[in-house]
Order: sequence, then C-alpha cells, then structure tokens
Amino acid sequence: SRLSVLGALYGDGDTAQAAASAHELAALTGTSRQAAPTLSETWVADACVVAQWRLSRNDTSGVSEIIGSLRSYGGPQPVGIAGASGPACAALLDGWRAVTTRGRAARTVLAHLDSLVFTPLIAGDLASYAPLLLAHLHERVGDDALARRALERRAVMLGWPRYQASILLHDARLASRAGDVAAARAADDRYLALRGETNPSRP
Repeated sequence: SRLSVLGALYGDGDTAQAAASAHELAALTGTSRQAAPTLSETWVADACVVAQWRLSRNDTSGVSEIIGSLRSYGGPQPVGIAGASGPACAALLDGWRAVTTRGRAARTVLAHLDSLVFTPLIAGDLASYAPLLLAHLHERVGDDALARRALERRAVMLGWPRYQASILLHDARLASRAGDVAAARAADDRYLALRGETNPSRP
C-alpha cells in the first residue's frame, strides 16, 4: 500500500489505486479520526505516507497531528522498502505543509530542510524521494535554482534512487527553463538511456 501511494506521488503510479491505498492506510493508522495513535514502526511508516498523500491534494487535515507524533516517536526506526524515520518524515512534512498553507515561514523551513542530509541510514527509504520532493517545494515558492540544487544532491545522498526517472525528467525541465541547454540534454539523455530508448532528433 505504501509503495502504491509513493509510486503515484513520485513516479508514474496509478493515482486511483494510490487513493484507495491511502484511504486504507488512514483507516489502519487511525489518522482518519481524532484519536491518540498507538505509535509503532508500522504506524510511523504508514502515517508518513498518509500525510504525504493528503498534502499532495492540498489537504492539511490531521497533518499537524501526524507531524507531532512523528517528531515524538522514539522507538526503532522503520527499515526496508517504504519505511521512513519519524523525525526525517516530520521535517519533510513540515516543509510541505508550510508551502501548501503559504505560510510566511515557508522559505525558512525549506532552508532548514536543505541543511539536512537524508541518507538511508538516517532517514530510511524516504531518502529515495527526498531530493524530488525538496525540488518540487522550492519550485512552488519560485526558486528554481534551489530546486536544481536539491536534485543535484541526489548523487551524494544515494547512488541510484528508486525514482531516478522522475528526478531526471524534473532536472531536464528545470535546466531547460533556465536556458541550460547542455544540462537539459544530458538529463534527457540519461532518462532515455534509463528507459532503453534514444532521442530520434539526435544522431
């Protein structure tokens, strides 16, 4: 279920299936009602994904409560596919919420996010999509330069993130918009190579 939601958010996954999975996760975690959650590794990983889905729909309901719970979680951190560190997810969600609500502190929150290093050891599987989300948030507040920088950091954070194709497409688009033809072409070529294709417009 988590992978279904994340695949739609950061890849080319089925949004209808993702919506159903997010609804299921919300029911499992109790985040669909106002009740104190019973925190566990599974709850942390599930709630992290639920909050991301809501924010992607500009829905902030219950997100503040989820962030608070993730920040206070002191148990073992989730590991494996779609597992995420509570504090790391809380930091990303806080930035996303600030941008979604157009808060005055949005840029300050994003600057703090840029100072963090989301590695698999520290953040869990969240590190596979953190650069893409950070770039998206910077772009939403009108800072394409910082968006590109966030994507460039992927090489430091991970060798081959799961959402590499989406990252390369985003990188190509930002570079093209900035007039950086060489960088746009390089990102586009890497994307096509990843898919086993070539650009027919180039020899």
